[in-house]
Amino acid sequence: MKKAVNVTILLTAINMFAGDYGKIPEQFNPNKVIQRTAVESTPRRGLANFYYKLENGQDVTIAYIGNAVTRPGGFCDGVTRHIQEQYPKSNVKSIVKGLVGTRSLLGALRLQYDILRFKPDLLVIEFNMKDGEIPVIEARKSMEGIVRQLWTANSMADIIFVYTVLMGKELKNLQKGVISKSKCIHEDVADYYGIPSVDMGCEIARLERARKLVMKSPEKRKDGKIGFAPNGWVPYNSTGQKLYAQSIIRALPEMKKSGKATSHLPLPPPMVKGAYDHVITSMIDHKKIQFNGNWEKLSRENPIVKRYQDRAEKFYRFKPGAKISLRFSGEKLFLYYMTGPDCGKFKVRIDNGKEKVLNSFTPWSCHYRLTSMLISDKLPPGEHEITITVLNEKTEKRSILWKHRKNDFDKNPEKFDGLNLYPIALFSVCY
Repeated sequence: MKKAVNVTILLTAINMFAGDYGKIPEQFNPNKVIQRTAVESTPRRGLANFYYKLENGQDVTIAYIGNAVTRPGGFCDGVTRHIQEQYPKSNVKSIVKGLVGTRSLLGALRLQYDILRFKPDLLVIEFNMKDGEIPVIEARKSMEGIVRQLWTANSMADIIFVYTVLMGKELKNLQKGVISKSKCIHEDVADYYGIPSVDMGCEIARLERARKLVMKSPEKRKDGKIGFAPNGWVPYNSTGQKLYAQSIIRALPEMKKSGKATSHLPLPPPMVKGAYDHVITSMIDHKKIQFNGNWEKLSRENPIVKRYQDRAEKFYRFKPGAKISLRFSGEKLFLYYMTGPDCGKFKVRIDNGKEKVLNSFTPWSCHYRLTSMLISDKLPPGEHEITITVLNEKTEKRSILWKHRKNDFDKNPEKFDGLNLYPIALFSVCY
């Protein structure tokens, strides 16, 4: 145990004082990952701008963006509450924008509406759990895109990368001192831009190895052990989320001491070509978007959209035959939408290109959730026009659902009637 602690301290010191920020290592390959050793926290350039405001009694806003773990009542609340207690003269506001089952790509796309309009002083980013499922270079583009968008909008804002842990192979590797592929990718970005990071999973791995914590467990146990999560990775607020918050809180003093208050501009060149740092957001109610046919605006009290009220000003249901059209600029186009049991197919045409049929019903569509899909890639620079038409074409929904979700269809097939589309926004990416 003593040896592991010494390794952690040494690695932290190396990262603090040997980091050549804004310089790409000679061995760097954007499509490959170099294995890294587990370290609970690395302060790098710290949070000097954020703490400067707090030390001077100024109000601050902390924004959190990530996956299912990033939620109200979880580690976010614990960290915000701690900082508020440490600086009672400041008003510490919290913005929490996690989305279940999403990756840093959607984080980069939705950053403008979900985060940037609130002008945060500190952004806490948690996306390692799902970023291991996408190509390495895509994860790099997305994480860089988030960083660069924030600092372009507010050069004095600070950032922390935080990492979670999943039961199974990832946990066992962490106990051996090795971190996952996605964490390595995020650490590369953190090194390049001097962003502090916290691996909240290190303490979980230590407690599980010591048999003081059970990863998949009821919340309350009679044997005195900590029940971490109902599913092995999204923690209970009363246990695992508190441990996650404590990991960040332990790291804050070193982050406070590191670096100096200064602008993060000018930005160095991106580590990889094609970073998602210029995203144009067109919410579905944007004045440039035109509707035709059978559509309706949904009440904000509608149970379908009630849980997502903070993700858009207006929500719409488009039925078969309805059309949506938009003129946009960019080389990539994504649709941000709500999937659910009554969703179906639609076709898209960009400019005078071929029509393409896509499906808004997914393996997760037993319940309503926000997600995104790539509509078109490698468009020529300049202005384009897209037309989306909702189709009256049946979908074999049961065959699309995950195996463990098919029983839901069998019990209530009427729930899956409908062939609707629930668009939230269109995101165009410019290079």
